[in-house]
Amino acid sequence: MNPKLGFDSQRISSLVKIIQEQYGLSLAEMGMDEFKSILEQRIQELKLNTFLEYLSLIYQSQEELDELVSRLTIGESSFFRTPAQIWTFRDHILPEIIKRKQAQGRNQIRILSAGSAGGEEPYSIAMIVRGKVPPELAMDIKIVACDVNKKFLKRAGEGIYPPRSLRNMDRDLIEKYFEKKGKNFKVKSELKKFVQFLHFNLISSKYELLTREGYFDVIFCRNVLIYFNPRSFNKIIDNFYQIIEPYGYLILGYSESLYGLDSKFKKIYLSETFLYQKIPASEKKKTDSQKQRKTVARDFESFSEITAPQIKPVKSTDISISTKKPRPEVVSDKQVWKEAWQLLEKEEYEKARRYFEALIESTFSPQGYLGMAFVFAHQGEDELSEKYLKIALEKDELIPEAYYLSGLLAERREEWEKAIQNYQRAIFLKSDFIMAHFNLANLYLKLSEFINAKKEFKIVVKLLQSAPEKTPLSGGWNKSILLDWANFYLGKLNSQRNER
Repeated sequence: MNPKLGFDSQRISSLVKIIQEQYGLSLAEMGMDEFKSILEQRIQELKLNTFLEYLSLIYQSQEELDELVSRLTIGESSFFRTPAQIWTFRDHILPEIIKRKQAQGRNQIRILSAGSAGGEEPYSIAMIVRGKVPPELAMDIKIVACDVNKKFLKRAGEGIYPPRSLRNMDRDLIEKYFEKKGKNFKVKSELKKFVQFLHFNLISSKYELLTREGYFDVIFCRNVLIYFNPRSFNKIIDNFYQIIEPYGYLILGYSESLYGLDSKFKKIYLSETFLYQKIPASEKKKTDSQKQRKTVARDFESFSEITAPQIKPVKSTDISISTKKPRPEVVSDKQVWKEAWQLLEKEEYEKARRYFEALIESTFSPQGYLGMAFVFAHQGEDELSEKYLKIALEKDELIPEAYYLSGLLAERREEWEKAIQNYQRAIFLKSDFIMAHFNLANLYLKLSEFINAKKEFKIVVKLLQSAPEKTPLSGGWNKSILLDWANFYLGKLNSQRNER
């Protein structure tokens, strides 16, 4: 870092405040050193002498502020990114929307791609819609794609992409919707006509600019909200709720969720993908009492405070629960769980198994089956672990720790993509799940996805700063050890970036 540029804390804070106020972006994950590095590079490009000169330019030029913000966000993407969500949209959501529109006597379908970057996502959606909606239905289809970055929008409007952006696509789709342009590929005009690109700041209050042709049936906003501070995050979610049709869907990235927020959206699990749906107020009242009766396990600390619901046992010839040993002498089911987990962490697996079996015999709870799955995973009995894990998820599909264990088992089989998806699902359900972030970061590092690895390690450090000394599922590692490892890897990643 060049000391002559004059990066004093007060002036840096004033710039950070401007960015937060106008864009709602949080720079906490980026870190001040990286922020200063981006500023230094920009100052050199403009041939300025000091940071004060650059700050003066920022005050005078909205265009330069837009340019700076564009460098603080990642615009790299690819067509059909996160396939599970795309196929869920294709096979379940879109057919449901078409059926509902026909029943209402309407033919308009509106989809929003919020934070569309270089256009890969909205064009992917357009290809799905073109292939799924028969021409004879005469549906009026429009995909609105917005981004705050004008450079991204210009690239998206041109629709020219390198071969690596098309790496997830079948050859027949490429031939149908693209034409060769030198070494690159250009989107054909017949696909472009379905997509409208708009420059739009998501923390703006002028959402009517997006809804001039109607409200949206689906909103894609994937891997965008991670950049926003909590106040802006909540504001954007509230605005999305206002501009989405009743029973419409909100699709977020796997590393984003509404966990812990008082959101009006209903979380649903569809085709191994987590989504949010807007349920009208009248319909929501009918299901409120049902929701109150349903206890959803959030983490192992909360497991010790709840009694699992009564559920009929799953009949299976593959899994037998021992009935020879008496129930442990503890007062309640929640105490059984607490004792069982303590035994598991002490590596007293047979004793822990006895407690988990007792919990299953008592209430057939998903926690009991999940505990058994962890026992067998620790003992290297992966096949048995998978069977118990399957039952736990059949009983409750919203347990984050179950997806975490699925990720661990997938890693053992070297099924990297499946492991990533399951760690992301665990984080989706519980955004402060430290070990899910930590294992995901390590896996990204192993796969040389350095940007993603760095992001996850930063989240780990941030979460650990306010976490208790004992971290659940850490295998005995305490807080200081996890911090040391996360900071060690971040140092390696930062030095690698400086060397390039």
